[in-house]
Amino acid sequence: MPVRHCLRLRFRLRLRLPLRMLLLIGLVAGSAAAPVLSGGEAPALAEAPGAPARPAGANASGSDSWGWWADLAVAGASQRLRWIRPGSFIMGGPHAERDEAVRTGAGGELVADEVQHEVTLSAGFWLADSPCTQALWLGLMGSNPAHFTGDLQRPVDSVSWVDAQLFLTALNGAVAGGSFCLPTEAQREYACRAGSPGPFSGPDLDALGWFIDNSEHTTHAVKGKSANTWGLYDMHGNVCEACADWYDDYPTRAVKDPRGPEAGAERVYRGGCWATEAWVCRSAHRLSYDPEMRADAIGFRLSAPAAPAAPATTR
Repeated sequence: MPVRHCLRLRFRLRLRLPLRMLLLIGLVAGSAAAPVLSGGEAPALAEAPGAPARPAGANASGSDSWGWWADLAVAGASQRLRWIRPGSFIMGGPHAERDEAVRTGAGGELVADEVQHEVTLSAGFWLADSPCTQALWLGLMGSNPAHFTGDLQRPVDSVSWVDAQLFLTALNGAVAGGSFCLPTEAQREYACRAGSPGPFSGPDLDALGWFIDNSEHTTHAVKGKSANTWGLYDMHGNVCEACADWYDDYPTRAVKDPRGPEAGAERVYRGGCWATEAWVCRSAHRLSYDPEMRADAIGFRLSAPAAPAAPATTR
């Protein structure tokens, strides 16, 4: 499989791999104002009829104008998760959106894999409302690998897909019944869109995320921009987020609960980052890198299933 996104390097790679495994991350991007909370948080999930079961390790939960939430507390740090309801959506970018990305700097081959197709997610899931912070990583793993330090509420960076798996193993070992994981690519795009069919989850990327035009060449503390309409922050920009899937071409038919191929050479990353232009931060855009690559623009976000995960199916 050819290496994708071998463009001009736009940020410093902190690679710790043999030269044969060096993959240049070439990226180049530009969205919804957060709703105002409408009056306090609801009772704990256990007290609210019809509420989803809170994820393992949650010490508080409730609802607000964005929906159901649950707070995970572990190793002296905390992470809020949001309940993402099941549903169907059109995954990928329409031709007009991709043409606009090419007009603003994208190579046509870098958006050709955004083929639109219908996806149904049959089960809801929990998703962290921000990328994993340095505070959470440090508390659980005992060291901070991030290049951009100075505020533990910045997202952890310079961690590979493999590193994220080690973190998840440690987290699930520290939380009784823990089943935390990375979101699938389909789950990540569905949550990022939050019902929006447009390039971003709102009209103004500057209000939603940190990208090359406003980042000042660094990451920023999570939740510094507006959330999307499902209460999720930093879905566009700040750090590229690892997904569970191996990278491959999309199916052209409608699919249910896709989890990507069983094997591959590169893992999927989503969301763009502090070093990328607006078109890379679009909801539909796909990135793919070697699972062992570390870079100061790469991080991840926690997810958890609503129930014990079913056996994976390939698309």
